[in-house]
Amino acid sequence: MICYMNNSNLYEQLRILLSEGENVIGLPKHEVVDKLLRNMYTEQEAKILVSSFEKVSTPTSIRNIVKLSGIPREELKQFLEDMHYKGKLFKLGPLYMLLPYLPGGFEVYFTVNRDDPERIKKVAEAHLELRKLGFSYELSSSDHSIYRVFPAIKPTEKLIEVSNSMDVNYQVLPFEILQIYLSKAVPKLYAVIPCSCRTAAKLAGKPCKRTDENFCVATGILAKSIIDQEIGEEVTLDKLMEIMEKAEKQGLVHESFNMQDTAMFVCNCCSC
Repeated sequence: MICYMNNSNLYEQLRILLSEGENVIGLPKHEVVDKLLRNMYTEQEAKILVSSFEKVSTPTSIRNIVKLSGIPREELKQFLEDMHYKGKLFKLGPLYMLLPYLPGGFEVYFTVNRDDPERIKKVAEAHLELRKLGFSYELSSSDHSIYRVFPAIKPTEKLIEVSNSMDVNYQVLPFEILQIYLSKAVPKLYAVIPCSCRTAAKLAGKPCKRTDENFCVATGILAKSIIDQEIGEEVTLDKLMEIMEKAEKQGLVHESFNMQDTAMFVCNCCSC
């Protein structure tokens, strides 16, 4: 168990916890981050996370959380389920998982959009302040696997047509084709979900100027969780590709993890 001496130390430990791990964008030690975390997590929630989760992206049983937190099982279960409902914890069957703030925690929290309206508004404002300070620009200047930009659908299809008469070694790699990438989802479930970035921007008083439609996508086990919570709309792969093409026509760019196997999400991003 991690010991927390006071309220200030508690949120500093939470910041460190959310910042460590592979492919994690660390939260800087800054008063704006403190504001963000204090509004995103109540003191009781922060205590549970700091005491019971050794690292992010690691499924943990309620039995282990009871042991580490010292909170009675039934009382603890209510806390954990409430945090899951509000997008502060991810659930895999009976296991709970704390996601890093970015990527993962931010996206789920604002996609779900179920926290207290005043609290989530303050989190959105703090996130916008962080962006103004340069947070998240690390994405474009590091070796992190997020985010990979996919080529537009139409040009990719044209390249395939041109390469039909070429030797297989010179064809466009399947990885560069969004449809094939998405078809690798396990299970083969797809959900169109509210855009976390646009939701946060709107709550912070800076709505997206490009679109107000939902174009972001969850796949596989994340899609199942989203569908089970009645947050996103389940779609077929064919329907999904129609939505991706529409997103392109609105000037959005497909982004996801830079990995060979499919990631659990695909964002369709604007320049805002």
